[in-house]
Amino acid sequence: MRTEVPLPLPGLHGLLGIDLHEIRSAAFQLPDIEGTMMVREEHLASTGKLHTAAIVGLADTACGYGCLAALPPGKIGFATIELNINFSGAAHVGQRLAVRAPRPPNPAGT
Repeated sequence: MRTEVPLPLPGLHGLLGIDLHEIRSAAFQLPDIEGTMMVREEHLASTGKLHTAAIVGLADTACGYGCLAALPPGKIGFATIELNINFSGAAHVGQRLAVRAPRPPNPAGT
């Protein structure tokens, strides 16, 4: 089941035009988070290629919302400690990029 996250997202996420969706499965309590972003002229570096920061923002946003979904009741904070991205090609204006952050492992082991 796919659920839209209310838009517009606040802050940088909204400026980048990131859309988020929850992908739920009956077998798992926590959702996967899918993030998408349409590449716009504002996302380009001076080279005319997509700026790395836009892609990192998309990936970090999807992962961050996945973490929010996994926080225990009453907990509100977390931080990205490490983020590694390998690029396989260029993206162009008008192309929609998508990332998927799988549900985090259950810390209780169930």
